[in-house]
Amino acid sequence: EFAIVQSAVTSLDQVNELVARVFAAIRAPFDCMGHHLTTDASIGIALAPEHGTALDQVLKNADMAMYAAKSAGRRTYRFFEPEMDAKIRERRQLESDLRHAIAQGRRDGGLEVYYQPCLSLKDDRITGCEALVRWRHPARGMVSPA
Repeated sequence: EFAIVQSAVTSLDQVNELVARVFAAIRAPFDCMGHHLTTDASIGIALAPEHGTALDQVLKNADMAMYAAKSAGRRTYRFFEPEMDAKIRERRQLESDLRHAIAQGRRDGGLEVYYQPCLSLKDDRITGCEALVRWRHPARGMVSPA
């Protein structure tokens, strides 16, 4: 990861032009010891003072925007949006709740085991099964593995 600071920005067009130049430079194929290599990037953008005035806050917000770009399928860029921070906080809370559920175990933590048969594609016979753990959160109900 690296950061680029663009100063004296007067329009979003300037930011978009910089992003286009960065993508063009990064995506240009190059030769490395006889191997044809290409690279790519996901870019997160935070603007000051809209997305923070302290450097660490602007960098944190740009980082959140970068992860949003990665989750959007990579090869793209995203501007920071305040909802991103709320999503991160919600995810951290969910992770904390899951750690607590695991520590509590199957009975008290809401973890449930379901068995799913594995079928042979050749003759549709059951060849075994897999155990799947599902989590019934006390407030959210069943939490999707996704």
